[in-house]
Formats: sequence, C-alpha cells, structure tokens
Amino acid sequence: MSRSELVAQPPDATDNPYWDQLKKIIRPPPKETEVQTEQFFYALPAKRSGKDQSNREDGGRRKSWKLRKFADGTPSDDTDDKSVNTNNPPVRNTQDGCWFCLGNPQVAKHLVVTIATQAYLAMPRGPLVKDHLLILTVGHYQNWMACPVSVRKDIDSYKTSLRAMYKAEGKAMVAFERNFKTHHYQLQVIPVPFCVAAEVKKAFLTLSQTLEGSPCRLESLPKSAALEDFSRPGVPYFYVELPTGEKLFNTIEKDHLASSDINFGRAVLASPEILNCPSRVNWRECLEEEAIETELTTELRKKFSKFEFT
Repeated sequence: MSRSELVAQPPDATDNPYWDQLKKIIRPPPKETEVQTEQFFYALPAKRSGKDQSNREDGGRRKSWKLRKFADGTPSDDTDDKSVNTNNPPVRNTQDGCWFCLGNPQVAKHLVVTIATQAYLAMPRGPLVKDHLLILTVGHYQNWMACPVSVRKDIDSYKTSLRAMYKAEGKAMVAFERNFKTHHYQLQVIPVPFCVAAEVKKAFLTLSQTLEGSPCRLESLPKSAALEDFSRPGVPYFYVELPTGEKLFNTIEKDHLASSDINFGRAVLASPEILNCPSRVNWRECLEEEAIETELTTELRKKFSKFEFT
C-alpha cells in the first residue's frame, strides 16, 4: 500500500473541530527582524506603545538584570529560555538584502574608509562626532561570537589602529556592539576627549539603569573574561569597551527587546558628562548630503592611512 493510501482520510471522517485553536497554539511566535532603512549602518527601534510598561516595575523603578556566567552552554539563571535558539546561527559569506555586506549593490560605498581581508572600516550616516567609525565584517556574521578567529584578528587590528589614531589627537576610544535589531556584526567606535575618558564607565553604568530605552543593566566583566563565558549564540546583548581597557556587558531579556532603543550607546556618549551633544543622539538629525559624506570619508581615509595595518 502506498503512503498516500495509508494517510488518506476516510470519506465519512469528521474534521477536527479544534483545528483553529490548535493552529494558534502551535504557530511559532514572530521573530525579531532587522529594520532596513535608508540609513546605511543602522536599524530603527521598534515603535513604542504608551501602554508598554514591560521595562518598569514598582512605581517606575527599572527591572534588575543580573549578569550570570554560563557553564558548558547552560544558562545559570532560573528563567525558562526555551524559545531562544541555542544553536549556532547560520553564517554565509554574503546575504542578499543585507546593507552591511559589501556585495550588496545598495551599500553606500562612498562611506567605506578602508577594507582588510576579513573586516572593513566605514563612516556611519549621521555620525555622533566627526571621527565616529564602524568596524564591520566583510563576510556575513551576526555578532562577535559568530566570527571566526581570522575575522576577529582583523577586527582587533582595526581597534588597535584606531586607538593609536585617536591618541595622536588627544582622544580616547570607546567601542560598543549592539547585538539586537541587527543581523550583521558592527562595532561602533567613537573618540572622546582624554579629560572625560574616566567618566565613560560611570555614565554607561548609571544610564543603563535609568535611561528610557536602555536594553539592559550593564555590569563589569572580569578582565580575563570572554563574551562566550556569559552568553551564547542567539542571545541578544550589549557590550562596551572602555578607554581604561575595562569591559561592560549584559544580555537582553527577550521581553525587553521591543522597547530597547538602538540609539542607547549614542545617548550615553552624547550626555552632558561625556560629549554634551544631546541633539545628535538620533542619527536622522545628523544627516549630511552625500557630497559632504564623501568629503568626510576622504578625510578619514587620509588620516587613517598613517595607522593602516593592511
């Protein structure tokens, strides 16, 4: 007997009266998606509802996030996190429609400063400050943990070069990775004056608890720690490298993703204690004409050429 005959429904069978309810139960929840905009290097935050109080408790006080170490890939907290994909995310060298993949014709190539073998340097649209740069992967990798050793080597080389470039101008480097609402690795690199470098840690720690749209409560990582010790593939997080060499990090709760603002890192650095430029938090308010962007990128190429490692 064929398979079709085995699974065929008898002509006098009655349809399942609960099928509609079953479909609602087994239908998977919608996935967090990246929002493509006309801005080359950013995603847009999800639209907030005035009724959304998921990030507040007890009279407006912010939830508490506890940094917990993972052991052998098993979360040590007591939350039911079965919906999080614990498998390694699929990685392809390029991905159609990704505005960060250099092979995509929609990429604003006039913003690219320099390209190495595994990573490249670019200026974002609507930069926070003049020397605001992005380190991105040439291949399509979602975050740092998905990057192979060879890719990480180029990323680290860019960081070393940029740190030296900023130092020559009396500035210190702050870098952060926003691993939510994006599907391609991007490290934001922003210089701050030496005179305020020591205040960056306090600003991130404080505003991660009090600023509306903060994705999580940041905490210090041990000096010898790696991100893999505190997270796993598929888990969103926010990560900061401070001028002092210290690192801040925490994962983002799945029910807090929608209210997390992609401009959080910019907001912290734009605060009065650091760069004091609150009008530049939103990249849309910092856009320039393409001719000016091209001119700024050309200046950055010339400046960075003295510190180029490739």
